[in-house]
Parts: sequence; structure tokens; C-alpha cells
Amino acid sequence: MQKKAMNELNRLSLDQFRSQEKWPFVVVLDNVRSIYNVGSIMRTCDAFLCNKLYLCGITVQPPHKELSKTAIGAEKTVDWVYFSQTTEAIQELKSQGYFIVGIEQTKLSVSLENLQYPNENKIAFVLGNEVDGVSEEVLKLCDVHCEIPQFGSKHSFNVSVTCGMILWEFARKFKFKHLSALFISLATIFSSCYQSTQRCSDHSAESSNANKFAQNDSVKIYDEFKRIVNDTHRPAKIFITFSTECPISKLHVSDLQYVVNQLSVMEDLGEKPLLKVIYPAVNSKPYPWLESFAIVDTHLWWSKAIGATVYPEMVVYNRIGREIYRGKLSNRAMKTGEMSMVKTAQDSSYLKLIFNQIEGNGVQKPITNLCVKSNQPAGCYIEY
Repeated sequence: MQKKAMNELNRLSLDQFRSQEKWPFVVVLDNVRSIYNVGSIMRTCDAFLCNKLYLCGITVQPPHKELSKTAIGAEKTVDWVYFSQTTEAIQELKSQGYFIVGIEQTKLSVSLENLQYPNENKIAFVLGNEVDGVSEEVLKLCDVHCEIPQFGSKHSFNVSVTCGMILWEFARKFKFKHLSALFISLATIFSSCYQSTQRCSDHSAESSNANKFAQNDSVKIYDEFKRIVNDTHRPAKIFITFSTECPISKLHVSDLQYVVNQLSVMEDLGEKPLLKVIYPAVNSKPYPWLESFAIVDTHLWWSKAIGATVYPEMVVYNRIGREIYRGKLSNRAMKTGEMSMVKTAQDSSYLKLIFNQIEGNGVQKPITNLCVKSNQPAGCYIEY
């Protein structure tokens, strides 16, 4: 097995990292003693695009020669701030609306796999001293205590190892939770939201072998969808459902053609967005000019993966895989969904660029006008 070369790891430069959108969590170090542990935690925070690192009490601050031995440059990329008292840092975070998670073994602690976040946009993880753990006064300020389950003779992990496990579990939930939930409970979601347009499948008529075959293929497609959405080297990933069998889609052929032409050449800081047109090839093939962008979705598994309900519909994911738009194909098209409320200024700017290209008029339209909320989206319903 050949290992990847350094130039294949797609590492961000210092400037690229600083301008990159960070994930919505911070890490608080409550009097962490070891310089090497702090450096290792900084390196982990870099890997998971930590929004900010709070260094408190005796925790070492950059620059420090020993720190760089384990941080290996992360001390220059990760945004950090110092507080002499950890309680002051927690109070400031609480005033900003952060949900505070104290990583400690207490009588009230929940196991990591059961940890729930009431607000995934602002989470603060507090890690404590190597000997004493998180201090009592800090634990009193936390919204919840969390511990990592252990099965051996030891009762603790190294604090830097703990940080890696905590951040990976958050990343897994943050990036994949909504996609996994969509995939697992898709039938329930669609039957409850669009009962008048859905048809129930008669699972009793299918053999177990056929079920396994279909499930394996759908999982492969879902995994490919996740890979595309989570490609951080693309400034945006754009999916459009479209069908020549849908009369409403046919009304917007010119819109789609313009989208394909513009987005195929549009660049943002030298990087091209990814465009995929999900096409249910039932009775006809995609238009010739659509073939290089089309995904032939015979079993509608791609449509399910993005949670599409109608033709045509556009879904846009940002660089780190968060859905930032779901709705109209263009500003002239019908209302087919609603704008995601979770977006940054960078996302809004990029969406404006996309839709200005689609409109072809170069006019900066307010982002809130791109889509109007609707519980009954107009279009050809996708029947699963």
C-alpha cells in the first residue's frame, strides 16, 4: 500500500487556514500543566478547524520553544486568547450564548455517545488539569458534564488524547448527523411531510435478498454523496434536481442551461464549485449539454440523499459540508423550499455570486429575497 505524498494531503496554507470558515466550537484549557499537551491540543484544534482556543491559568501561551515541538506550527494557525481565571473565560462564553461542556467524571456526567447539544452553533469544551481535572468552581458553571467510557484498569485518558476523541465525536455528529438522520428515517420524513404526494412501498412483497442488494447499493451512493459534500477543497457543492418528465422543469430549461454554462466556468479564488444535476432517467436521457454534469438517478437514491422533494430544486453546501441553501433554481423560478438559517457572511457572499451568475445581470440582490419559505413547495413532487 503506497502512502500519500505530502502534496496529496491537500494541506491548507497559513493564509488559507486563517480565511477558512471555522467550526462552531471552542476549547477551554483549565490550568493544563504540560507544555507538550497544550501543543498537541493545538495541533488537534487545527485539524478540526476549532473556532478559538482559550488558555487559562497556568496553561502556557505561545510563543514558546517547547510548545512548537508538539504543535508543529499549529500555535501560529489556531486563534487563541488567554484568561488568568478559567471562570472568567466561562462567564464570557456564557454571555455569548455558548453551551458549556465540562469533560470530567462526575456523578452527573453523561457518556460521550449520549451527549446532546441544544445548540450546535456554539459549543465550548472544557478540559482540565492532568492531575486535578476540571476545577470544582468551573464545573459548577458548566451546562453539562461529559465523560468518555473506558473498559480497562485505568480511569483516565491523557488530556490531549481526550481532546482528540471529544472533537472527533463532535465533528462526526456536526458534519454527518443531519445526513445520517435523513438517510435512516427518510421514509418517515417524507410520509409525514408530504402524505398527499407519497406512495408507500410494499416491503412485504420484496425478498430479503433484494432488500440487501438495494440497501448495499443505496449505502454506496450515500457514502459517495458524503464524500462530495465534505470535500473542503470546493468552495461550494451544488445539487439540482431536474426532470424532462416534469412540465414545471421544462419551463425552466433555459434557467438550468444558464446555470450549467455559468457555474462550469465560475471560479472563486481560483477554485471551481462542483455542480451535479440529479436526473431521474425514467423514460428519456438527459439533454446532451447536461450529460457531463448529470447524475442518472434511476432509483432516486441521490434525490433521497439530498432530501429533495420536488423538481426542480437546488441545494447548496458550503466548503465544510453545511447546507446553506435549499430552494429555488433561480430568482425567477418558483418557490421550492426555504433558505437555511445557518450560514456565515462568507456563505452569503458566495451565494450572491452564484445567483448573480445565474441571473446574468450582475445585480447584487439581497440574499433574503432568493427564497421564500413555503410549507407546500410548488413543483413536480418526487414520488419515492
